[in-house]
Amino acid sequence: MKKTLFIFIALLSSVLTLRAETPLERMERLVAEGDSAAMYRLSYILETGQGGLPVDSLRADSLLRASAERGYAPACNLLGFRYFETSPDSMLMWIERAATSNPPDPMAMNNLGWLLANGEGGVKRDLKKARYWYERGAAAGVPASMTSLADMLMQAPEAPEDSVRARTLLREAAAKGFRPAGEKLYLLLSQEFETLTPEQALTEGIDYYHDRIFSVSAPLFMQAAKADLPYALALLAQSYAEGLGVDYNYDHAMHLFWHAALLGDPSAAYIVGETLQQFPDAFAEESTSDPEQRTPEEWLRVAGQGGVGDAHDAVARLKP
Repeated sequence: MKKTLFIFIALLSSVLTLRAETPLERMERLVAEGDSAAMYRLSYILETGQGGLPVDSLRADSLLRASAERGYAPACNLLGFRYFETSPDSMLMWIERAATSNPPDPMAMNNLGWLLANGEGGVKRDLKKARYWYERGAAAGVPASMTSLADMLMQAPEAPEDSVRARTLLREAAAKGFRPAGEKLYLLLSQEFETLTPEQALTEGIDYYHDRIFSVSAPLFMQAAKADLPYALALLAQSYAEGLGVDYNYDHAMHLFWHAALLGDPSAAYIVGETLQQFPDAFAEESTSDPEQRTPEEWLRVAGQGGVGDAHDAVARLKP
């Protein structure tokens, strides 16, 4: 019995002293086992000092090369760009290996396209090859490749449908959050947008807004707001309040919310009322333009009459 009890206590003690493996310990173990992805991640951590670890560039470089030599595509891609200013041949060799690995690194496809399209890094300019790699990068969902391919299609269209495809590519890239694509898309469509009525501009703007293509939605809201459309003013105010397609500007956002509230937008009316409850002087300058000199509670009542009864309702109408 005593022996059994002793064994039980010993086992219990060993269990209590066990602890979970930390993420860094697990990564080090995987590196020791030859895991190329872990080598790449640890290389980045040591290069940047992430997580409070001391920077160790020498070991970081060693791990990056070891990962690349084992065929890990992201490591091949990064190692290639380390040769950008010193050895074009080595740079191309590693980036091409990254782009053709199994699985490949989609960013390497985009990088090859960029090098070939611009003749960068000592690489001979070759637009045909550049397009090939941009096509592959775009097919893999890389927004930069989609945007660059759209540029090529617009500059030298080979068929009538190229311009349509260019728009589609830019829209897809912009919807992924790639702001340059949204800006190019707006420039591409700006002449068409100029022919829209304020109501049409608002409808188009809402469509792009919900697709999170703010570089297009914000200018369309501005276009519609010039006609004092209440909802356009409120959406433009929200854009300024969050920096969506425009530079963040709280004061201008509140000015626009006030204007939209005066014209009857319920979300704006709620925001004005709630703001005045907390900060009675928030609209001191604007208040002279309200002929009824409404109290915060009266603004909230206006919002309620428009179907906005609380902050959730107000924001729901304005969020992308």
